[in-house]
Amino acid sequence: MTEPIFAYLDPGSTATILQLTIAGTAGIAAIFKLKWNSIKGFFASRSSAADEPENVTDSVS
Repeated sequence: MTEPIFAYLDPGSTATILQLTIAGTAGIAAIFKLKWNSIKGFFASRSSAADEPENVTDSVS
């Protein structure tokens, strides 16, 4: 038979864990927002390079 584990989380430690979770989520969201243009540009340059024909000439009238 296993022995019981006695653990206690008081309101202070629960609030600290909740604060760390919220701050971590906000931090990840901020980094993602700051890097979004470079992520979007990376995939846009890969897809636009594959879609363009090799011999494209621009004729100006």
